[in-house]
Amino acid sequence: MNRLLIALLASAVVFTGCMHSLKPTYTKEQPAPIEYLLGKWKSKNVNGEPLYWELTKRHKTMYDLSIYSEYNKKEDEKRDSYIVIPFKVDEKVFVDISPNVRQALGKGFYRTSFIPVHSMFHVQFKDQKVLLIAPNPAWIKDFLKKHPDALRHEIYDGEILVTDKPEKIQEFFVNQLDDKDAFGGIFGLERFQDEKAETKKKSAPEFPVQLGDSRQQVIDKMKALKAENITDKTKREFYASITGEQEYFWWLLPDKSVVAVLLAGKDKDNLRVVTVEVGETGKGIEGIENWRKQYLKISTSLKK
Repeated sequence: MNRLLIALLASAVVFTGCMHSLKPTYTKEQPAPIEYLLGKWKSKNVNGEPLYWELTKRHKTMYDLSIYSEYNKKEDEKRDSYIVIPFKVDEKVFVDISPNVRQALGKGFYRTSFIPVHSMFHVQFKDQKVLLIAPNPAWIKDFLKKHPDALRHEIYDGEILVTDKPEKIQEFFVNQLDDKDAFGGIFGLERFQDEKAETKKKSAPEFPVQLGDSRQQVIDKMKALKAENITDKTKREFYASITGEQEYFWWLLPDKSVVAVLLAGKDKDNLRVVTVEVGETGKGIEGIENWRKQYLKISTSLKK
């Protein structure tokens, strides 16, 4: 058992200090796509140095996450590789993050000695940042010491490894969301663009559709630009992980650039623009499939 736990705990690198679970923290029925998180993000490590997060879509509800620093951003084999599954509990958004052991250790016998652990994060949007909020392992350790039957777990070298089923894990942590001591570690992510993309972004003209515009204002402005509504011509969604009603549009401009517009509000009668993204000229509808890699300008007012 000790050797197994060593392998389990050693497999989490960046997320040291987070809650670790032997089993996934989601059920098969819960995964939900969160398109807004696709692309590149930037945070800081414990030393205040830049840390880059790149999220790409593997299939409908599974994502690949690559985390790297300035020192290894050009060396794929040295990046930390993870699998991300987003899911919802009572309309609250969470992600399950686990190391991609096959990517990191290959496919041979050595890899079979390692079993990835799962970490659960609450996702929030605040001031145009994405916050990944993790359960506080010190609080968990203290709580389970006093209430050992509250959550099935093992202890190795003083560290907690949760072994309960997903439903129990969710029930336990969702009930603690309002307790600031229970959720401590926060990864604050900001949208990142390289220098080339930033130059294009600054040179892009101000787009007529603005944050706060109503649905009818969007339609009127896009018609004035002779844009075609191509929302029904693509299966690609443009929703965000926020509460309330949402509606999105894909528009094709005469120069073959695509504009993505997301409206949100407490109900369908109060929808207002919260995100506008403008893509590169000439990409056309085909460019939507690689949208996060080619947009020029982004404006957003997404809140918690």
